[in-house]
Amino acid sequence: MATGETKIMIGVDEAGRGPVLGPLVVCAVRTEDVSFLTKLGVRDSKVLSPNRREELATEILMKCQVETVIVEANEIDEQRKRITLNEIEVNAFGKAILGLLETELETGGVGDDVAIILDAADVNEERFGQEVGHILREKLGSVPRIISEHKADDKFPVVSAASIIAKVTRDREIDGLRREHGEIGSGYPADPVTKNYLKELFEKGDPIPIFVRQSWETVSRMRTKAATKSLDDFF
Repeated sequence: MATGETKIMIGVDEAGRGPVLGPLVVCAVRTEDVSFLTKLGVRDSKVLSPNRREELATEILMKCQVETVIVEANEIDEQRKRITLNEIEVNAFGKAILGLLETELETGGVGDDVAIILDAADVNEERFGQEVGHILREKLGSVPRIISEHKADDKFPVVSAASIIAKVTRDREIDGLRREHGEIGSGYPADPVTKNYLKELFEKGDPIPIFVRQSWETVSRMRTKAATKSLDDFF
């Protein structure tokens, strides 16, 4: 682990891990001026109103370098045939970070002045940081200083900023799906509107849109229930 003075901070967070509809969004934010983010009043996106998130996102994008990785629902389904959801997130975190280290890649590596802070998506914080570190080592030849913690979006302003951009990006993606497909709710399995959307989809026997995560247990249960109901019609 590098021990030099930190000048560059990269915070990484995600939005959309649990929903049954829509993409997973991972965002990395790079800054040399954390005080700007502190004065801006960034916080964990979950405690901010949609309007405030949009306002802060505009400011963050003006002052910081940002890299966003979107993993679509059908991509998640395909990847889960081979790897776990945690591994999908590790890969997306690594991709987002590397997108902000292009200069370092071109000049021969990351110096001791870079610190990367992750909102750990694994129950094991240390393991998540190590796995992201493996991806970075493959490209960089070394591992920058990595801090991997749960609730990092509530502790580190640079991760709060990443949380905000990730959430705003996913919300915009869901808004786009609503305009095209009608009311689908938030996309979370517990959302009554989302559940009703899926229920009607299976009951009508309509083709399953690519923004539905078919590898989710919620979808499997509804598919089984709809199939059983259809069979009952023959008796």
